[in-house]
Amino acid sequence: MTLADPDTPRGTMDLQSTVTAFPRATPIDGLDRAWTWRLNPVLNFAGAPTGDGTRLLQMNQVRRRDDALARAVLAFARAHEPELTAEGRFLTFVGGFEAPGYSFDAVAATVPGVHGHHRVRNSDLTPLTTIVFPAYRCEFSGRETLETILLETGEHEMHAAARRFLVEFGQVGIACRAPADTMPWTDFRLDPLLAMWDAEILDDLGEQAGADLYPVGMVDRRNRYLAIAADGAVYTGMDSVSLWATTPDEALEKLARPVRPEALY
Repeated sequence: MTLADPDTPRGTMDLQSTVTAFPRATPIDGLDRAWTWRLNPVLNFAGAPTGDGTRLLQMNQVRRRDDALARAVLAFARAHEPELTAEGRFLTFVGGFEAPGYSFDAVAATVPGVHGHHRVRNSDLTPLTTIVFPAYRCEFSGRETLETILLETGEHEMHAAARRFLVEFGQVGIACRAPADTMPWTDFRLDPLLAMWDAEILDDLGEQAGADLYPVGMVDRRNRYLAIAADGAVYTGMDSVSLWATTPDEALEKLARPVRPEALY
């Protein structure tokens, strides 16, 4: 599998015109050449070209759009572009990140061969896009490659349903920033690497569900795994398993549904 495309020509697309043509594209205050856009009621996006204008740095958010966080992540990513877009690595990170109201201390990035964004609507943009997201330094060793991850865990074999789900929704989430009884939405993170060392737990959940489960993230302050079956059904659990949704679309809608609507006002 090719994770980076060193020979992909850069500078062949006007990224500013491309991004500003997205639905509901709006400039981000305080950051030059940066915008947010929205393709549906659930997913929000923010993006900014790199300093030389040849690559799009993109951040994804679910339902709640935090322009201040997006601005901080994109500005940090732009300042650390060489480290975050290093060729030959599917996952990179840079520490030293800060954003008011959040405890994140790093920004991470994934390459086109992993995230697959824009393949449906604008495939020419895919190899020029780097997905960036706030993270914690302790989540990374600095030696990650897809090959070594697969060798080290050795238990999670990705099926087609998992690949389709993660290509479309991977690395989105709602961070936990408040007591659970005041959170308007369920906190979650769609990232299969959260289950990197817990193959036995996923195997047990799969046996309980009677399905081949592949981890796609975690919910409930990382107390429960989210995993998808080959038929597209999504399950959740840690010690015991339960059906979360019968389809990936239903799963995302349920994740982004307000659990305490009154907390939104």
